[in-house]
Amino acid sequence: MLRPELLEHGAYYAGKLGAAPAIARWHAKKQRFVFGQFNFGRHRVTSIPHVAEKGPGERFAPLSKTAPTDTSRVSDYAFETVA
Repeated sequence: MLRPELLEHGAYYAGKLGAAPAIARWHAKKQRFVFGQFNFGRHRVTSIPHVAEKGPGERFAPLSKTAPTDTSRVSDYAFETVA
């Protein structure tokens, strides 16, 4: 697992969201991963913390830097404005 201080702002990382493989984009200022999902034909963008962050809820464990796929790509606007 890659530690938060080793992550590059705006870069995409392959890893695990729970037990499922996923690709997410790291937002260094917010200290959150931003990822896109298709749900009922709509693209939804959400953010979640790094697995090292304490607290309830899902966490993302980054394993390696990667290039985004069409379905995992997050626009710069969505990246900066997601809660």
